[in-house]
Amino acid sequence: MMIINKPAVCAAILFSISAASSYGEWLQESEFDLAEFNEFSVPVVLTATRIQQHQADVPASVTILDRSFIERSGVQTLSELLRFVPGMIVGPDRNNNTDSVQYHGGPTALPKNLQVLLNGRSMYRSGLAAVSWYEMPVSLNDIRRIEVVRGPNAATYGANSYQAVINIITRHPADTYGQTAEVQLGNNGDKTLYVSQGDRIHKTDYRFTYEYKQTDQFQVDEDERENQFIDFTTSTYLKNNAELQTYTVVSQGNRELTTNDTLVTLQQNENQVDENRYEFGMSYTQDLSSKHQIKLTSYATYYQQEQEYVLEGIPIALLDDDIRALYTDNKNLVEGSGTSAKGFEEAIETENPALIAGYYSSLSNEEKTNVGFLNMFLVGQFPGGESLLSDYTSRLSAPYQASVAAIVDRYENDPQTSPFDTTVAGTVFADLDEYRYDIELQDTYIVNDDLTLVGGASFRRDIVESDHYFSGRFTNDTYRLFSSATWQATESTITHFGLMAEKESDADAVFAPRLAVIEKLNPAQSVRFVYSESVRSPDLFEQYANWNFEVRNAESDGQLNGTTYYETSQGPGRLDHQHIASTEIGYYGRYQKLDAEIDVRLFHERLTDVIYQSLSLGDFETTTSNRIEFNGIEMQSTFVPWQDGQLRTVAAYIDAETNQDDNEDARRLLRIYAQHQVAVTWLQTWQHNINSAVSYLRTWDYDQLNEAPADRTELERIDARIAKRWVQSDWDVELSLTAQHDLTSDAYVWPQTVYQDRTRAQLGLQVGW
Repeated sequence: MMIINKPAVCAAILFSISAASSYGEWLQESEFDLAEFNEFSVPVVLTATRIQQHQADVPASVTILDRSFIERSGVQTLSELLRFVPGMIVGPDRNNNTDSVQYHGGPTALPKNLQVLLNGRSMYRSGLAAVSWYEMPVSLNDIRRIEVVRGPNAATYGANSYQAVINIITRHPADTYGQTAEVQLGNNGDKTLYVSQGDRIHKTDYRFTYEYKQTDQFQVDEDERENQFIDFTTSTYLKNNAELQTYTVVSQGNRELTTNDTLVTLQQNENQVDENRYEFGMSYTQDLSSKHQIKLTSYATYYQQEQEYVLEGIPIALLDDDIRALYTDNKNLVEGSGTSAKGFEEAIETENPALIAGYYSSLSNEEKTNVGFLNMFLVGQFPGGESLLSDYTSRLSAPYQASVAAIVDRYENDPQTSPFDTTVAGTVFADLDEYRYDIELQDTYIVNDDLTLVGGASFRRDIVESDHYFSGRFTNDTYRLFSSATWQATESTITHFGLMAEKESDADAVFAPRLAVIEKLNPAQSVRFVYSESVRSPDLFEQYANWNFEVRNAESDGQLNGTTYYETSQGPGRLDHQHIASTEIGYYGRYQKLDAEIDVRLFHERLTDVIYQSLSLGDFETTTSNRIEFNGIEMQSTFVPWQDGQLRTVAAYIDAETNQDDNEDARRLLRIYAQHQVAVTWLQTWQHNINSAVSYLRTWDYDQLNEAPADRTELERIDARIAKRWVQSDWDVELSLTAQHDLTSDAYVWPQTVYQDRTRAQLGLQVGW
């Protein structure tokens, strides 16, 4: 019997498709660049398959947010712009003061299920893997278009292109000659300053951009954000039909954080994270012939996160190495568990020795061992508490009895040191350095009018270094091969096959296929059938976290037996990949006579081995047996009902199920999830160079899995913008007024995330010359 080696077969397929693209005839006229719209006004899409295709031919559901919509809609941030993508759910990550963007649904903290590209550079961070939307170094003014591929796309972009791919494409420097300055001020602490200058030197086009932005966010005191960056982009046309583009970015920002953890409540300084990003990238494209193109892309990123806790009043016992070792071995022994520990803590809060003793005596023998050593150690310092501590210790198993007794004896023998009254002051440095080096080679070959092949390979190295989050340095290398074939099988049938193979350090090789059939009803309408799989790699923090609070420069009147907070958290290491399998049926139609366009997607997605990590130092837990299923329908349309006006509509119905019997666990998996979504935008151009936009946005039943429907929230909002443009001497001037008005008083997912004012407004002035 023949035994088939699956990895070898997949690798052979990848190699053969890639190798085929190295042969071809040499012609003078390139066939790679398509007009932005064909004769039927069907737009061109690049992201889905790495080749330019008209949207009716694309084997995926794609949303295009073009330059005109971005500019006229009045949207203030990148994350808010994604509310106009069907199925995309946006909410606040309150603990990190960042935006949480999920496709169909997921947890709020550090979402990881989207691949976000900025001119081919992944914005997905290396260590605490997520996308920092507000910190992302790109201005809305510089974006040419955003293409969102809705559905798994690992076959094209590798692991972590899990549920969707967001490709942000900036304007070519040749399209931004001249100078532009813009300022915006709003009543929610919103401030934006944008300056851009573009020109041509010899054969090189360039654009220099500086942007500063700030917002006060919600009504809570600790959620201000601030960011500024410099971006220098160049494009040089070389000999032999080649182009070299470069990107240089320097970014700096900060965001305030709330104080949640026990230790952080002792913080004396402002709880703030400072972020710095340094990035350089290049892209070299050469047409070897009119049908054969190679593209080499490479970039390097250094991301630095700094956070400083100046602490006072830490009970010295909480920094005791022996208690920390006991916690690492048996967390429940140190902190207690169940209702007995909770009730005992409530009794301690009364500081009434009789009540404390009465509660303890009411417990069963087993419950007495569950009250927690730290709780009982504290009681032992109260008058008459020594006997309770002695009774508690005697009930522990022999090894733990010896450990607890040794700790208690050490403090009793040191009259200068009280475990809870003697305190420590010092500083915790929660710093993190992330490095990424990425290089990719893509080879595209048009065999004939019916067959196009794409193949390539990439290498990426991610490095994280942090004493606070990792207790050291970790490196992860990723090797990837990708290939696809797009074949016009008949006059009306297009087939697409893609395959990705990827291998990471300390992880098994993974493979992700995509198979699609597009049936053309006519040149502007098609029905698509798509099956795709993808994986998400566990990030370095999920696997190798060694999260600890070490107090530097510690000062105390007592004898220190350590300077690291007793609660520490460790990742499990060598986690398996998270998987998704997606099936969709879609329809795309462009109706030229009506000047209308519609796209519909029916989908079923099954997510397995879903990783969830509770990001709390005292409750740090990683689970991998989670399963989620999404079923639903999405729709997007544009329609020109009258002259110079356009209606744009997106809508989604998403049904979600998990394998979690406990409702609270299911809610944590899908905290950013809502069953219904709609956004309708009316864009209008008026006389005298006035244009306006009005959008109605509604996403209802946030927290859909909440058993109490009355506690679910909804977002219902009106966004509006009106702008007037005119020429003053040689200056192009635009004055704009933008506003957002909440129609409901509901919080944005969390009770604390409510805007101070239900109506926010921004006044903007832009000048170009």
